[in-house]
Amino acid sequence: MKYQDGQHFLMSPECRDMPIQHLVKIDEEEAYAIFRQFRWPKTRGQPVCPHCGVLDCYALRRRAFKCSGAVASSPSPPAPCLPSTS
Repeated sequence: MKYQDGQHFLMSPECRDMPIQHLVKIDEEEAYAIFRQFRWPKTRGQPVCPHCGVLDCYALRRRAFKCSGAVASSPSPPAPCLPSTS
């Protein structure tokens, strides 16, 4: 399944209208959950590959994801996602 969204998440009404009092009271995990909701609202916080739009992402480490539908040709420079052959 692919997903495309052109609007930057900081421009969303939910992000712009969040009261500062709420931000002061939340812990890091709750802040990250809110960030994911703002960043990927159409998938309810599920990460989406920014290059190819694939929803299947692996969690590499805390707060980092890798597209499961891509094969990177080299570590640098970053290569665009290519469909895997498997």
